[in-house]
Amino acid sequence: MSSSGAITDVRLAVIAPTANRLPTLRLLVESLAQQTDSDFRTVISDEGSTDGTREYLDHLTRMPAWRERLTVVRSALSPTGRRSRTRNVALANVPVDVTHVLIVDSDLVLHPEAIRLWRGLFGAWPDAVLIGEVLWLPRLELPCIDAAIRERHVERLCEMVPDVRPVRVEGTHVGQDLRVELFRGDIPEGRVGLRPEWSIVLNSGFPMSLLDRLDGFDESFVGYGYEDLDLGARAAALGAGAVIDRSVRALHVWHPRNWSHEANELQVNLDRMIRKHGMQPYLEQQVDWDHPVHKERRA
Repeated sequence: MSSSGAITDVRLAVIAPTANRLPTLRLLVESLAQQTDSDFRTVISDEGSTDGTREYLDHLTRMPAWRERLTVVRSALSPTGRRSRTRNVALANVPVDVTHVLIVDSDLVLHPEAIRLWRGLFGAWPDAVLIGEVLWLPRLELPCIDAAIRERHVERLCEMVPDVRPVRVEGTHVGQDLRVELFRGDIPEGRVGLRPEWSIVLNSGFPMSLLDRLDGFDESFVGYGYEDLDLGARAAALGAGAVIDRSVRALHVWHPRNWSHEANELQVNLDRMIRKHGMQPYLEQQVDWDHPVHKERRA
């Protein structure tokens, strides 16, 4: 099934923000290098990394395989992290002829058929937001993951993901996709109305025309969380449609995180989200009522 406006000329770019994630960034880049469809551009937006990322990316841009295909842009490191700003910088540097973008994070691994599948979906549904599944790997040795990528045995990694609702292990989720109700039930067929809670931009594709209308991510969201759901809420308000496809899988690579710090940022950004869009059911269930930012709502 496809839309009546199907197209054949899909010009695709992958954008990835990063900040001091060199070990996992290497895995993402290797998974991009192993794609069976290599006709895409990549834009990596580096927020002031000091862990060797700059030198690694400089080296990549000089390699024949990435020359003319990889754009690296840089911004200053922020103490709180500026995901919205870093993604917007990447979007601003996407080549002008690109029609669609795949938004990922620098701790993801893509299946070797991912770009081919995304291209087909964008061709069939050129005006829709495309949503792929994200599986959260348990703790694994990075060389093991790298070997699976190079041998194009990513499915073996998928089999290592516990068949459970995601739980945090040292700050990072492990398990199936966070959108349990979406991917564990009957997946909607064809183009449906976009729901904001689906818009986790770890493995999602957008028409550039829609992102232009939205003016990118809201940079008032600082630190961790909700800048992606805000983008989805604004897209839904414009009547954007969505196509959900489980076959387009990505794997999140486990790494320890400072969850206590990020949990605080999450509640602050959740407060901003509620003030912008109202108290929606999918937001209310995520409120930590003991957090001081929600004091007014407890009264």
